[in-house]
Amino acid sequence: MNEPSLRSISQLCNALTNASPCQQHKKQETSSSSSCKITYLIPTYQRGYRWTTLQVHQLVDDLWKFYMENQKSGKWYCLQPLVIKIENGKNIVIDGQQRLTTIFILLQILNNGNDLFSLEYESREGTKNLLMYPKSEDTTTPDNFHIVQARKTISAYFNNLGNECDLDGFANWIMDYVKVIWYETQKDHYKEFLDLNTGKIALSNAELIKALILNLLITEKDKAYVQEVSHEWDAIEQTLQDDDFWCFANPDANAERFFATRIDFIFEMILRKDQPQSPHTYLKELDKEIEKRLYFKNTEIIEDEVKLNPYFIFQVFQEFCNPSIDKSATKIDNPATKIWDDVRAIFRTIQNWYDDLELYHRIGFLMNCRSGSKNKLNTLAMLLSNSQKYEKDRFFTSLMNEFCFFNKDISNLSYSKNNDHDQIIDILLLFNIGILMRQTHERSRYPFRMHKDGKWTLEHIHAKNERKINKEDIDNLAKLLQINIENKDTENIIIEMNKRFSEGYQATKGTATQDNCPCKYCKQEVHQGIKNDNADETHLNDEDDSQCTPLTVPSKSEIPPDLKHPLIAKDEAGSGQQGTIYFLTDQKDINGIENMALLGNCENSIFNNKIYLEKRSKLIDWEKNEKQEENSENQDKRRFVPLATKMVFFKQFSPTIDCPFLWTAKDGDYYLSAIKDVLAYILSK
Repeated sequence: MNEPSLRSISQLCNALTNASPCQQHKKQETSSSSSCKITYLIPTYQRGYRWTTLQVHQLVDDLWKFYMENQKSGKWYCLQPLVIKIENGKNIVIDGQQRLTTIFILLQILNNGNDLFSLEYESREGTKNLLMYPKSEDTTTPDNFHIVQARKTISAYFNNLGNECDLDGFANWIMDYVKVIWYETQKDHYKEFLDLNTGKIALSNAELIKALILNLLITEKDKAYVQEVSHEWDAIEQTLQDDDFWCFANPDANAERFFATRIDFIFEMILRKDQPQSPHTYLKELDKEIEKRLYFKNTEIIEDEVKLNPYFIFQVFQEFCNPSIDKSATKIDNPATKIWDDVRAIFRTIQNWYDDLELYHRIGFLMNCRSGSKNKLNTLAMLLSNSQKYEKDRFFTSLMNEFCFFNKDISNLSYSKNNDHDQIIDILLLFNIGILMRQTHERSRYPFRMHKDGKWTLEHIHAKNERKINKEDIDNLAKLLQINIENKDTENIIIEMNKRFSEGYQATKGTATQDNCPCKYCKQEVHQGIKNDNADETHLNDEDDSQCTPLTVPSKSEIPPDLKHPLIAKDEAGSGQQGTIYFLTDQKDINGIENMALLGNCENSIFNNKIYLEKRSKLIDWEKNEKQEENSENQDKRRFVPLATKMVFFKQFSPTIDCPFLWTAKDGDYYLSAIKDVLAYILSK
């Protein structure tokens, strides 16, 4: 590499590529016509533009503050190095592309792009086109997305400064007083790229592998083929950016190692899939890396203390392409072509699964469930291998064998047993998926992206704990029970609500005496006359008239332990202004799966300790809001409640709805039967 020199941005824009900095300066002084506009070429193996809004903001903020403090002092601001290889009259950018692009965007906003250098790309023609049209907001590729975000960040920064700031003066200052450290290298630009970037966290394994295989292909294939590979690579990366696709296939979708480029996932799958035939020990080492990350995160040890090898996967492929590094390895003809064929094969297999809704839902469940195989990445690798080895029917059989962990009678699962929690969540997830799969009028996808953060939990349909309530709670409950509260004091409102709970239960219970509720409200209702299922006339109780004494709000001591429905008791002071609602029910096991629904943590916290009627009302409100937000741009910020969870709270699994505001044992039995039916449908196919 030649000796470094300093070049201003104006020199980057209008300097002769074959002249030294001194010669360029002299020519600029003597003749403006002797200078020419420079084009910087971004080679195919380079990563795209990836600066975050934070990085863009920090650079612009640093430049502006330096300008405000030093605009009259003549001091200049120095950027990081720009490493260039001049080849056939072209300035090939080896290092510094991210800052160079950001400076280009900044100056384009400040002076409408006049007298700037230009950026060209061996591939990614769309990126060049986007840079040529500053007002374009095309975000269809990762490059375009980051460029548009950079423009918005810079524009917002200057808008916040106000109209009185001298942006023209700032633009002129950047041209003359912002400089880069300019390096020219005589080495092969690809090798220089590897030397400079292998030790930088900024590049991912996939970006280094891309440079590796494209450089090898350039020597073996024609340029058109290399461009085709590069374009297809970008298309794969773009598809993987779709969270619906990404979260269906990747059980470790939130892992940091996939943040930079998601196509790293494909290379990891190549390694895992080929492990049995591989002479390398990469899988064992890779799993150690993953285990270390998980372990140290769980124990809250500072990540910087962990010595990880961030370029492990790249080094494996580098050995594969350059067997001289490992003398024991066997030389393979056209290793870059072999790697690329593997990438395409794995991606196309996953794409075929995604397009087939039967496979999409089953494989998506296996990748997102909590029980089953502990190493789901290896399970996915095995499925990829089987898909390439077997015919469709045999592959499907191997896929269904992965569901063998459903070997327990779900009727015996209980929320009270910690070991059952994950399996209940998995069963309800599969139930929700199965409900979608069985729809004949509309074929929908279950949105696995909603499980990316893993923050899903179980919600009791009928609440399990008592709850203190105040006057506002009482009034709200009365409205839900359609009780007119006008001109009624709190105590009478509570009496009306307790009567409504009792009436609801009496309407749903069977004729068996063991179903009778011992509370005084139910006894009073039976005496006053309750129509049962076996009578056409109201049956009057012949007992003593003393049972018809006026009803009152019970105290805590009057709540029978075998109460069959919710009931509100007065507080200890007996003021009637507040009290406690007891969430008792006729269900045999309130912690059984027949009283469980799947919800996200956020929704669960909102439902916390509310009775069934309140939860159903909250869902109705969410449904209304969801219809209003159907065109929301950020789909993930919309509240998501799984379909079967909505159905169970609206009692759509119960053939008859005797009482819409109570969740009873009969409702739970119907729900459990529906779960078993859907699981049988999925697991028997």
